[in-house]
Amino acid sequence: MPSFRPAAVRLALAIITSAGLTACGGGGSGGTIQSVTVTGTEMRFDPAELTLAPGRYRFHFLNVGTTYHDLGIYRDGRALGIRETGAGQSIDLDVIKLVTGTYTMECHEPGHLQAGMRGTITVRKPS
Repeated sequence: MPSFRPAAVRLALAIITSAGLTACGGGGSGGTIQSVTVTGTEMRFDPAELTLAPGRYRFHFLNVGTTYHDLGIYRDGRALGIRETGAGQSIDLDVIKLVTGTYTMECHEPGHLQAGMRGTITVRKPS
């Protein structure tokens, strides 16, 4: 009977678990995860308007401004994901499932939304 070291068994289980999560898209409700990069600078997002197909998305937010900014994804006034980062840094929001409809990107740092730091995401099926 072979003898296994506990560390080797844990490593093998970690590799198998990781491979399984990769194959099924990272867990959750299946499907491919698309990546979208949004850049923030003083009082604007780039791009400010996105058109996407329904699906699961991870938003990568790059803050190229000189102060803190956050990227929040909202639908009907409800935050689906929001993260803040300092100047010159970047973060990823958790995976968000987008269905057909209109969403907003907003920065809620004091005064930023009022100064126009917002964008629109339109989600529709490809024609």
